[in-house]
Amino acid sequence: MFAQTSLAEVASWPMFRGAQDLAGVAQGTLREPLKLRWSFQTGGPVKSSAAIDDGKVFVGSDDGAVVALDLATGRRLWSFQTGEGVEASPLTRNGTVYIGSGDGKLYALDAATGALKWSGGAVCGTLRRQSCAWACSGAGVLKNVLV
Repeated sequence: MFAQTSLAEVASWPMFRGAQDLAGVAQGTLREPLKLRWSFQTGGPVKSSAAIDDGKVFVGSDDGAVVALDLATGRRLWSFQTGEGVEASPLTRNGTVYIGSGDGKLYALDAATGALKWSGGAVCGTLRRQSCAWACSGAGVLKNVLV
């Protein structure tokens, strides 16, 4: 995480490429020189982008964990273990984190606590593992599953 002048300037980045249009453009400016604010060691490689919402950073890793970190400090707030590696980018919406796992399931987690709201394999379970990461990512959830 690189520092900006203040965390108040950080806009929400709730899904892959930032918004439903997938433009990947963030509002605001970065002031140089950039300084590392914090780092966090996951239990496996991170192969996707993080989501940022409500002062939290959400990311999954290849060890199957989904973690929520405090945006200001990098402190782990909660962790949820899926059945396999997480290569999909999370999506946050209305207090819920949606994320797909290599186990073929789509998970809905409470953004505040990490508690499981529901999980299912109907969508991702029918796809090959390579396709599941996309279909269960923020882009796939928003366009193909929940709407």
